[in-house]
Amino acid sequence: MGKSMGSQTGQIAMAELLRILADWLIFFFDDNRYRLVYSEVGSTYGDALVELTSDRIRWRLVRDRSQVRLICQPVEGTYKKWDWFSIDLLMRLITGSPPNSAMLTPEVAQWLSVHLTEIEERFANNRLPETIRELRHMERVRAKEIFE
Repeated sequence: MGKSMGSQTGQIAMAELLRILADWLIFFFDDNRYRLVYSEVGSTYGDALVELTSDRIRWRLVRDRSQVRLICQPVEGTYKKWDWFSIDLLMRLITGSPPNSAMLTPEVAQWLSVHLTEIEERFANNRLPETIRELRHMERVRAKEIFE
């Protein structure tokens, strides 16, 4: 019996994420900085995710209905399953201005490769409460911008 359409779509989605990881985000693996800890393929819509972690940050590369995003959450602390921060919020945090999109592009990945150490420093235990507070504030600002 052949593979189901959902299974094939999921495999295609996972292959896309792995290509992005290898082509755009390979810097995560420099000096054993991050490790792959989880992956999942959705049963519909070609959804998939790959999760990486370090001692401070958990990152998810997510393909959801053909859109690829990069989200993160601190390793320390207790968070709800939906409590993830998107790369555009991190860009706002570091640069002070909103990016054009929340989608992952080669340019966003390049920006992340330059600013990853700074982001990791903001997720250090002594700065984490302030960082979370700022990111939540930026979520509210972004929501206002979208709905105004």
